[in-house]
Amino acid sequence: MSITNIICLPDLFNNRLSRQHGMLDLIREPIRQGCHIDIAYPPTIRKKLSGLLPGFDLEQFITLAGSQRTPWNIPQAAVDYLFAHIPADTLVLSIDMPPWLAQACKARAYDFIDVRTSPLRFARDLYIAIRSSSADIFQRINIHAVKHEEIRLEAAALAANVRMHKAQLEEEGSFHFDNLDDSLIYIAQTPYDSALQKPDSKLLHCDEFAEQLHTLSQGRRLLYKTTSPTASFAQEERAALTLITGQAATLCQQGSYQILSSNEDLILAGINAEILQEAEWFDKTAYLFYQPLIPLAGALFSEQAYQQIHFRDFLSPLFWQQTLTPERQAPVVAHIPVMAHHHARETLDQWGDYSAVMTWGRTLPHESFLRSGGLSLIRRIEALEASEATRHTQETGSGMRRTNKLVVLGNGPSLKHVDLHSLSGVDTIGMNAAYRHWDRINWYPDHYVCLDDQLIETHASAIHQMIVSGKVRSAFLLSKILNYYPDLRDRQNVFFLESFRGLPKKASLRGLKLQSSIPIKGLDPVNGIVTTGAFAVRYGAHLGYSEIAILGVDLRYVEIIPEAQSAGGVKLVIAETPKHNPNYFFDDYQQAGDKYNIPNPGQELHVSAFRDIARDSQAQSWPSVVINSNPQSVLFDEAIFPFVPLEVFISPS
Repeated sequence: MSITNIICLPDLFNNRLSRQHGMLDLIREPIRQGCHIDIAYPPTIRKKLSGLLPGFDLEQFITLAGSQRTPWNIPQAAVDYLFAHIPADTLVLSIDMPPWLAQACKARAYDFIDVRTSPLRFARDLYIAIRSSSADIFQRINIHAVKHEEIRLEAAALAANVRMHKAQLEEEGSFHFDNLDDSLIYIAQTPYDSALQKPDSKLLHCDEFAEQLHTLSQGRRLLYKTTSPTASFAQEERAALTLITGQAATLCQQGSYQILSSNEDLILAGINAEILQEAEWFDKTAYLFYQPLIPLAGALFSEQAYQQIHFRDFLSPLFWQQTLTPERQAPVVAHIPVMAHHHARETLDQWGDYSAVMTWGRTLPHESFLRSGGLSLIRRIEALEASEATRHTQETGSGMRRTNKLVVLGNGPSLKHVDLHSLSGVDTIGMNAAYRHWDRINWYPDHYVCLDDQLIETHASAIHQMIVSGKVRSAFLLSKILNYYPDLRDRQNVFFLESFRGLPKKASLRGLKLQSSIPIKGLDPVNGIVTTGAFAVRYGAHLGYSEIAILGVDLRYVEIIPEAQSAGGVKLVIAETPKHNPNYFFDDYQQAGDKYNIPNPGQELHVSAFRDIARDSQAQSWPSVVINSNPQSVLFDEAIFPFVPLEVFISPS
């Protein structure tokens, strides 16, 4: 077969042709240099010559097609009109070729090439998927096809990248990922996805595959993964899945490649979403209920199957010469010498869920923003916020304060002999697992703080219950609790450490609104010292208390008690409930199964954190006065704060 003429025919009924025109623009010059053929322009570009015979009128063609046309069928008169203007012995080159055009080419013995973006999106750059009606062209493309071994290497590299990044976020406490073990993840598609449209123009729906879904869901938790902006459609589909499987379809919050890269035992199912084709390369089990839009070719020729080539080959004169006109002399320039990483993604602006791999929780995009003017912008915003900080604190705290005095209650042994009911004349902050004692005595502090990621994991349910039942008036927490109770995000009386200035990266991961605070301003939990006790004091200052007393903060820890076992790194777990716990004011403060972190791993974290408060309160001119009311504390030994006896502090002024 000798090819001498090529015409460009995209989807002539598509009103959004920028991508299709762009793809043809990319290969016009490579084909000219490699094959010495001018592919001209598609008829959808006005005032440019197309390869069609003179007299073709696009408006007349569209009129002949009428309004009842579908991607599979258009009236015969329109087909005849179009092909009357296609020269004989012409190769039809299309981008996203509609089925009606492929059928018409086959019926009239015109060979064609259809070009799409490959459904495998996980490699370092996009693959281009090409199918042809010609067995000869198929075999010549096959020479350049991406090898299976390379695709597996790409998948393995991406999976290792994602797993490492997820583990780092977990270790930093920035984010906690749901365990996907024993789950069936239904991969949803947008209702306007062309892959869901059948030849009869009806849209595929999960109801049509109820039997398969019911069988697959047995013994597995049902999760629903969607990127659809159509919320109502997702709600309807989740409701349908619930009826089919008999269980609620819980939203899966992880990205596509976080799912595919996970080590958990999971299976995926869906109609024909692209991620289901990607799954096998990550050794994941996936069930496609319907034929994919872009089926990938094996070794044998098929008119329906697509072969994948590198984007650099797609732009290569040598590729087109060897594929279309191998009898011709090789081009002077075989290909552009160097192709940048993500060249295809950048050029076609097709990132999909791969963008999450490149940006989600990554340092480089955040640092790039700061160094390209973002830091100046932040400083200008901070200057405006600083003038409002006092007013904001008063407005925030006024609804949560009964008095201007606050007692911050640590959980050290010195608190054992303090009658908490006697603190009725002042406001209080309690923290961590002390709720176990509060439940017994039917007393609760005004405010609650927990900034230990392991304690959040262990006590999330109890913390949530205290807040929603109104036992405490406000709470200051790590956003990790949103993994378990996302409803806390929208509560006006719940504050998150990641919301405050200095932590915008972690706040963005949770969708949290940044807040301004002089006492908590500019602190970084990676480079600074964040402890629950010290930040309870900072939180009290943020709420606007003018006088803050510290009680029960002893700072004389037995770092690892006999009942504790290592859980990796600085993490510990209580193997047996202690009969005597030297670190707390009641012995069963820690109970079997509780997770927590070593108090001072290799350094005096807690004491240093209180020293920072003494320094910052003076340097930043806090409106709050901080004192110590515990003579048994290291705070007293080192005179970090002035000492005022508790009975003096709580007495009416």
